Amino acid sequence: MRRFIVFIAFVLLLTACKANTQNDPLDNPLVSSDFATLDTLDSSEEPTSVTTSETQITTESEATTSSMTSQAIESESETTTSITEATTDETTTESTTTTEATTTTEATTAEITTVEEVTTPKTTVEVDENGYPILEPLDPVLEQEIINAYIDTLPDSVKNDPGFCGAYIYIYYGTYDGYPVVAMNYHGAVSSSLISQNVLNYWFDFPGEFLIQAYSDGKFEDISIIADNNEDAIATMHYYHTQAMDNRNSKDDSASYPEIEPLSDEAMQTLITDYTECLPDEITSSIDFEYAFIYRYFGTYNGYEVVIMDYSMSMHPDAEGTIWIGDYEFYIPYLGIEFLVHKDNSFITLQKAYIDGLLTDEDMRAIEHYSKH
Repeated sequence: MRRFIVFIAFVLLLTACKANTQNDPLDNPLVSSDFATLDTLDSSEEPTSVTTSETQITTESEATTSSMTSQAIESESETTTSITEATTDETTTESTTTTEATTTTEATTAEITTVEEVTTPKTTVEVDENGYPILEPLDPVLEQEIINAYIDTLPDSVKNDPGFCGAYIYIYYGTYDGYPVVAMNYHGAVSSSLISQNVLNYWFDFPGEFLIQAYSDGKFEDISIIADNNEDAIATMHYYHTQAMDNRNSKDDSASYPEIEPLSDEAMQTLITDYTECLPDEITSSIDFEYAFIYRYFGTYNGYEVVIMDYSMSMHPDAEGTIWIGDYEFYIPYLGIEFLVHKDNSFITLQKAYIDGLLTDEDMRAIEHYSKH
């Protein structure tokens, strides 16, 4: 009887467990596993299995609680992750904004630097001890262009003369408003008077037929094209003009030249004979012609004699003058006469000998000196 009562109690307990199991959610793996375990129990086992079952039920409850806790933690973890992601997005946004701001700042700085480079002067004009700009020399190509344009303005009587050896820039005054400003002359030009040119109350004096002109595109313009709005430029021109004239007038101050050795009789006769042969037939056949002679001897340089030759009964204007060859000014006793260089039993002009390189600048300075003394 006692065993029967125990069996009934066991059956009732088993029935209650099944009822409780059926009420649990089906998707809980822990409950399904326990249910399967209980189904496999043998009905003939001792009541000790009850204790085991109770233990399992306790474990199941704990597992359920653990699962709920895990789900809660997982939910909290997901929430935390979401918050973290949101925070990360905000941080990324802030970082991007900062980067864009930095980039904008760099771009602005680059633009400012570019503006400074454009507005900053690249070159500084050098000045001399008196505060006037130091002139850079003319470009050789432009210089020759100016010379050629000046030669085109000369009369045919000058350009077609056998002794004509080209032109040169007497003084370069600088370039203003795009116009190179020059005073021009040609080699062997003869002058007997002093000329003056007035520009904005500045006087430019020349011992020859020089004029200050502005060059532009193959022609020469009056200096007023610059003077109208550029008094400082005219002052600079006057300064360099004065310097150039002072340098020319003081060439002999630091130079000392020995007295010229006289020509030998043989050399003198050779010069006279060669000069007579060079004269045109209408002169040598004239009843007034008697002889040729050496009017002035200026020395021998590199084997070449430099002289002024003349002949009897020649007619010359009653006026002294100067011949200009480059930077050198040579005095002549009367107009219409030339400095000649004796070469290979013939004569060439002094200007041609200089242009051809037969005479050096040192030679020319000495000849210039002797022509004035």
